[in-house]
Amino acid sequence: MEPSSVRSQLDRLLAERILVIDGAMGTMLQAVPLGEADFRGERFRNHPRDLKGDNEILVLTRPDVVEGVHRAYLEAGADILETNTFGSTRIAQADYGTEACVLEQNQRAAELAVRLAAEKGVEYLLEALPRIAERFPGVHVLHVGPRDAIGEAEYVRRINPLIEQQRERYTFAGTLDLADMAVFFRNCDVHVLPSINNTETFGMVQVEAALCGTPTVASALPGVRVVSQMTGMGLTVPPRDARALADAICEILAHREQYVRPRAPIAEQFSPMATAEMYEKLFEELLRR
Repeated sequence: MEPSSVRSQLDRLLAERILVIDGAMGTMLQAVPLGEADFRGERFRNHPRDLKGDNEILVLTRPDVVEGVHRAYLEAGADILETNTFGSTRIAQADYGTEACVLEQNQRAAELAVRLAAEKGVEYLLEALPRIAERFPGVHVLHVGPRDAIGEAEYVRRINPLIEQQRERYTFAGTLDLADMAVFFRNCDVHVLPSINNTETFGMVQVEAALCGTPTVASALPGVRVVSQMTGMGLTVPPRDARALADAICEILAHREQYVRPRAPIAEQFSPMATAEMYEKLFEELLRR
């Protein structure tokens, strides 16, 4: 994704609500019982210097631990993740004799921090398309966003056969700016969010769709299901269930008017001011305990 696109998305989201950034990485890693062997892994098994304490090397030797910290922050409600790269500089890594790995550390850390494309459940939408096409032969999916997410080459290779099977019904529109996203939503009959990871946080994209008059079919995950429950603009289905996903999409396509609500109450409900007031009330309640 281009830096300008990332910046525009951040500006848009910050104008809509408070964004939560994650906390310290080092203290979270220190809470995990890791020994010298964890820091070395197989790759650095015979390294001449001790590596325990080099938290940044863990992105290469124990990426599961680093990813676990990222997931913990997502589960706690973080919107923004920082990479585990505080000491991923040649100067810092020289203390451990691993300065040659700095570029690789930074690249791998970014891959671990990015929201994984595999968790978006695209394959279940692809599997649902033939069933949808039985009732709506003209169905066509526009996929907005980068086609190849960082670190997800294997996932892309795995679903490519499904994409190829549905190539007449599936188009990648790429990354859109704010104005184009509004046009996109207004021209969609239904917005689909088939996420499969229960750490998926609040689906603000559903609010954006609702404000443009477009209902959503989303996975019934803790954060994702909230918007349709609050607005009534859509349906939720069990994750990883292509048949249920297809049936819900068909239901909305057949009776769309039943799932569209007035814009004004939704805009008020999710306005930055209303969100800030809810956070303030929550903090005041917590302080009284």
